[in-house]
Amino acid sequence: MRTFTYLFFLIASMTGGLAHAQENTTLTVNTSDEFGPYLVTGDGRPVYLFDTTIGAGDGLAPLVSCAERCREDWPLVTVAGDLVLGDALDADLGATVTSEGQRIAIYNSNTLFYFHRDTEESGPIGHGLTSHGGGWFLITPDGDAVPAG
Repeated sequence: MRTFTYLFFLIASMTGGLAHAQENTTLTVNTSDEFGPYLVTGDGRPVYLFDTTIGAGDGLAPLVSCAERCREDWPLVTVAGDLVLGDALDADLGATVTSEGQRIAIYNSNTLFYFHRDTEESGPIGHGLTSHGGGWFLITPDGDAVPAG
């Protein structure tokens, strides 16, 4: 029996591991003195909307405007299992859309992104930035952009 168990785990490790249940993506609310309430994922990472209609924005849909180079800085919030919304959020505002073979989280019709430079220590440093053809903003529980400044 030991030989079988060993071989099973050896083969599983060589083929990418054992199958795991798909993880859900959870959205919840964090509050700070600086920004007030804003959306975060279950692990506390802030999420952003991309407004392409301000400043030197290109006016395109966020998934079109934020192409390959942009997504290095602003990765999409993808959903492998279910999109789960915390109690403080409106279930009618949460959804997913499939693009390029990925399910992407949407809240109040806004495509959700992370900022690659956010860390646990830094907090949401992407808020109010302008780059890649638009402005980046944290999102209120109502689904609107947290005001910049």
